Amino acid sequence: MRRNLLRHLKPLLASLVMHRRFALPNRTVTLLILLMSLGGCAAPMSLEYTAFPPRKFSLDEARRLFAVGYVDIDKIYVEPVSIGRLAVDGLNGLGTLDPEATVVRDDTGLHAHYQGRDLLTVALPADDDAEGWGAATADLMATERTASPILKALDPADLYEAVWRGALGNLDHYSRYAAFDQARDNQASRDGFGGIGTKLDPDNPRRIVSVMPHSPAAVAGVIANDELIEINGQSVNLMQPGDIAPLLRGDAGTRIVLRLKHPGGRLYSVKLARVHLAETTVTYQRLPGNIAYFKITSFNSQTAETLRAAIMQARSEIGPMLSGFILDLRDNPGGLLDQGVKVADLFLKDGRILTTRGRHPESLQQFDATGDNMAGDTALVVLTNGKTASSSEIVAAALQDLGRAVVVGSSTYGKGTVQTVLGLPDRGELTLTWARLYAPSGYALYHVGVIPNVCTSNTGNDPAKPIENARQNIFDSYKIMQARRHADHLTQAEQDALIQQCPQHIGEHDLSDVDLDVAASLFTDPTLMSHLRVPMTLTTVGR
Repeated sequence: MRRNLLRHLKPLLASLVMHRRFALPNRTVTLLILLMSLGGCAAPMSLEYTAFPPRKFSLDEARRLFAVGYVDIDKIYVEPVSIGRLAVDGLNGLGTLDPEATVVRDDTGLHAHYQGRDLLTVALPADDDAEGWGAATADLMATERTASPILKALDPADLYEAVWRGALGNLDHYSRYAAFDQARDNQASRDGFGGIGTKLDPDNPRRIVSVMPHSPAAVAGVIANDELIEINGQSVNLMQPGDIAPLLRGDAGTRIVLRLKHPGGRLYSVKLARVHLAETTVTYQRLPGNIAYFKITSFNSQTAETLRAAIMQARSEIGPMLSGFILDLRDNPGGLLDQGVKVADLFLKDGRILTTRGRHPESLQQFDATGDNMAGDTALVVLTNGKTASSSEIVAAALQDLGRAVVVGSSTYGKGTVQTVLGLPDRGELTLTWARLYAPSGYALYHVGVIPNVCTSNTGNDPAKPIENARQNIFDSYKIMQARRHADHLTQAEQDALIQQCPQHIGEHDLSDVDLDVAASLFTDPTLMSHLRVPMTLTTVGR
């Protein structure tokens, strides 16, 4: 990262709780939490989808790409990194495309070989010269490309992906590179996109499988199972399957003309104006017993506001009979950090929600409740399982630590890190682990995750059993919570044993499952709820 970026980083990060995206000189940085194992440019990229032909290789672009990326890693990544080792491993990633292309490092320099022939030797840059390593990477890659017919025939994006895949293999598995197409899709997932509200069949992209309610397509009468015939006067039969969906997207306000066929065979045409769309991540249902149930599937730019509206709807619809809220975070892989903070804030009057801490001095950030408590004092149960990760763990840990909610289910995934997304000169993006996450009481969320107050993963299908266990073993439950809050001092084997107190559960569930039955029972037993909701004292972060 360049000096002008670092100069602006401190004041911008200080306001991150209010602003998820912040523009930096010549760069765009987005602080997120992403689940990779369950998984910018001068300005945010346009969401206009266009099919691009293979590009010509540019040595200048490659030099800029790797220089910028290596500087970012050197400055931002959560642990110190040997850029030289990373660069050599990256270059050897070309061997996944053509095994005859190899790069060797020794005391005399970096040597590019192809089919055993010496092609080029470059001097070793200084250990702290990330830009020098970036230039060396590009020069050696260009040399290998000239010698290899396989590499020469590929789009530059394929070469970049191979090098970054090899280089980032040295880092954690949440850090990765995305070329332009994938970066564009990632941005659409985070921020929404301009579109008409249709989802296409991945196996037959000419067929519409669903239409988003109230979207331009829905208003115009487009329905599921309609078949696309023409887009802007061009037959879809003449298009590549992968080009169809991108053509439906574009900047909000732009227009598109479609010719379609209803399932019954009737042909019709519609002229639509694209609008900004974001995936709906929150659903609300009123359950028996006057319980308001909210399911959050991920955290995008609209999640907190959507949940706010759902809470208002529930309070208006159920009124004084409202017995409790259930916040279902099972199978939720996470998403945007600020949305996790804002969701927790909707249930809190005050208190620390989250602390982040990494290697870079500006990665130490604290996020506190603002008093935006939409839920009042209504009883709250949070559901978790082994796929509850990152932003979801922020919410569960904060509400549990501050004594606001009882967590029911199984231990969470334990991702516990936050990533920053950095735009690159090729319009791709580099996702780097920037910091670790700490719960309000000071423990790291990494590996162990959040352990529920009421465990259902080891009690079978009888909802009465976890309730009885909780009622009879209040002190044991408290001891497990205390042990979890000191787990940073334990060996990994000891941490694994702690997780087994409530093993991670990954499986199917629905609105009649054990976790929901347990939550409903808790709402009828305020004394037990009170005993389980034990606020934890704030301790020093990163002990």
